[in-house]
Amino acid sequence: MISFRAYGSNFSVHDVPYAGSSDYARISCRLQSREYKFPSCQLQRCKALPSVTKESAPCHESLQFLEEETVPASTTDSKAYMIEEMRKLLATLDDGEISPSAYDTAWVARIPSQSNATCPEFPETLEWIAHNQLPDGSWGDRNHFQIYDRVLSTVSCLVALKTWNLGHDNINKGERFLKQNIYKLTKDKGDLLCGFELIFMTMLEEAKQKGLDIPIDIPALKILQGYRQKKLQKIPLEMVHSIPTTILYSLEGLQDHINWEKILQFIGTDGSFLSSPSATACVYMHTKDPRCLEYLKGVVKKVKNSVPCQYAIDLFERLWIVDTLERLGIDRYFQPEIKNILDYVYKYWSDKKGIGWGRESYLKDIDDTSMGFRLLRLHGYKVTPDVFLNFMSSEDKFFCFPGESYHGASDIFNLYRASQVAFANDNILTKAKNYAHKYLSQLDKAYLDKWSAKKNFFQEVEFELSNQWNSCLPRAYSKSYIHNYGPNDIWIAKTIYRLPFVNNELFINLAKEDFNACQSIHQSEIQTLLRWWAALKFGDLPFFGDKVVTAHFSIASCMFEPEFSELRLFYTKYALLSSTLDDLADYYGSPAQTRCILEAIRSWDPSLVSHLSEEVQICFSGLYRTINEMVKSASKVQTGSSINIREHMQEQLAKLISAQLVDAEWMERKHIPSFETYLSNATVSVGMQDLLLSSIFFCGESISKHLMQEIKNSRCLQLTCLIARLCNDIGTYQFEREKGEVASSITCYMRENRGITESQAIEHLQGIIDESWKELTEEFLTPSQIPRSIKRLMFETARIFQFIYPKKDNFKDPSKAMASLIQNVLYKPAE
Repeated sequence: MISFRAYGSNFSVHDVPYAGSSDYARISCRLQSREYKFPSCQLQRCKALPSVTKESAPCHESLQFLEEETVPASTTDSKAYMIEEMRKLLATLDDGEISPSAYDTAWVARIPSQSNATCPEFPETLEWIAHNQLPDGSWGDRNHFQIYDRVLSTVSCLVALKTWNLGHDNINKGERFLKQNIYKLTKDKGDLLCGFELIFMTMLEEAKQKGLDIPIDIPALKILQGYRQKKLQKIPLEMVHSIPTTILYSLEGLQDHINWEKILQFIGTDGSFLSSPSATACVYMHTKDPRCLEYLKGVVKKVKNSVPCQYAIDLFERLWIVDTLERLGIDRYFQPEIKNILDYVYKYWSDKKGIGWGRESYLKDIDDTSMGFRLLRLHGYKVTPDVFLNFMSSEDKFFCFPGESYHGASDIFNLYRASQVAFANDNILTKAKNYAHKYLSQLDKAYLDKWSAKKNFFQEVEFELSNQWNSCLPRAYSKSYIHNYGPNDIWIAKTIYRLPFVNNELFINLAKEDFNACQSIHQSEIQTLLRWWAALKFGDLPFFGDKVVTAHFSIASCMFEPEFSELRLFYTKYALLSSTLDDLADYYGSPAQTRCILEAIRSWDPSLVSHLSEEVQICFSGLYRTINEMVKSASKVQTGSSINIREHMQEQLAKLISAQLVDAEWMERKHIPSFETYLSNATVSVGMQDLLLSSIFFCGESISKHLMQEIKNSRCLQLTCLIARLCNDIGTYQFEREKGEVASSITCYMRENRGITESQAIEHLQGIIDESWKELTEEFLTPSQIPRSIKRLMFETARIFQFIYPKKDNFKDPSKAMASLIQNVLYKPAE
């Protein structure tokens, strides 16, 4: 038994959970030429080794014991340490880190030696089997009892040991386990392993032929035999021998039906059959094809004494790592590593076929393709959605693999997520979204996904369906995923397996610490804003409720990083000022008063409003002081800019007030302009253009006159303002109409299109928003002269409006759900 020490406490490798330990011990194990330094919970390679002592280690030439490095708890708990450890982890990515499979290892152990058929080719795998039997006599995942995994792995290991007449005590214990547990097999509840009904009955027949004492006359096995016969009837054997199908992954379950010479045409370039060691071992024993043997030798050498259920999974692992980092909200620490990962994936990407789980996978699937498409598109790589035509039937139904009997929910879930990153005219993504949404909406809470057993998968689905990508604030998303993420999640193939580089405590601990650190900064900013609010006496205005927290929450949930603190403060202040001016015009305004305010802004002279009401003077005083503060701060960070920042901000404010003046004149005359005329003015009066063009000075970029002009003329800015205006109109329509306002996008459109109803007009406007969002997504993700942080600010502002104004005004009158979300994101720590 290999033993290590972590923080002074002794534990054995066999007792370490696969993932879940909160302790981190940097334990170095050099296997061949590679060195790993992981948290103790991730010693997957060490766990797979035979039980040996330090004294007996020399007989295992591939293992070198090194001194462990114990890290003080104070260092371990620091964010900097965790980031560094994760970078080391990401630097070791190779063919995919995956747990050993007792089932597949047993198949490899059955292969006779090339030089002496009475001896095994891989004796080390037999030793692994002997030393990895679990206390109850079974083999399989030690931390999760899944009956199909345990019985299949156990029968496979017994057959391997019996083949070489070894491990009699192990065999007796295994037989006893099966006698006590095989009756637990029941009707398929959705938790059958991949190909189980084909493979298990074949394994039982082999066990019987070898004289193993395993009960076979039980009802569950008769049911499984029925499943097997039905599946065989659905499998056209001529197709199995003519085109590559998923049957190649389970060839060992069809030995009596396979023409072994013909099947060799589907051998992969790596020598495997769909990356399955067990299927490849079976083919080798029937054909002696040297390519199969070389593949298996390579896997045994890399994984050390055992093999996983599939190898390699380099694309699968890399994509899910990036997705996990992004969903947890910690991807910003690993941008170089993420770029390297996606460059690697893109090298194997095919716009015609998509990708599979590994670079050698000639059979592509919708799960990896969906994840690859979404991440590559989000990071600016050129990929076409037409790739999904490979996974769509003539009835516009989508599938993971051709001929599958039923969906796995997780693959359709990833299709749904990919479908939301749509550009204009991506019609197939619209079909994919509709199909996936309908399928996922009908899932039962008791549903068991056929590809994974995740901690809170159903909650993940519910959240995604309720919070579409274009209206879900990133920090709210991360908080939800931190809750749903499972460091101990298991994955399902022929056996259950673990992905220690995808699911581990290090990721979740960093995510929690980072979320709480950012949250603390955001809370401090709120206190600063509340003091500013009180000092300007905005709380004395009768028409203006307390919107400070809501306004800050919106931007803090999107541009959340510590380096954007000044941006958040001034964005929030400006947004509140803009809203104040709008409310002032609604409650006390008149065209004449608005003209006075406009002149005061152009002259930058507060005395020009001194004859107006106290409310106007309070508003203008706050505006004047805050803009001067913004100009001073912006000038410090834009030292090399040739822009006169005060004049620039005055100009933007003047445009806003001019547009609001037009609104006031329309309201006074009860005038309803044309739809086009209305939008031309309303996309300015909504206040997003001046907000954005004044806030961009705090995005960490140097703003030149040329860049400013590019931004002003950009389609990105135009689309953001359009989406903001239409969302605002839909959300505030009833309130504004009751207040006496007659001109809105809804009324203007209805006037131009006589006979349509209010709901039809809103549906039309929602269609414009949807198409505009697709165009904005493309503008945001396509590289241009405008820095990404500035495009991101515009993009997130459009997202904020989609979130704030779904069907009502959540800014002025937050719903209970909104209030609960603010509490969850801004005040409740991640635990």
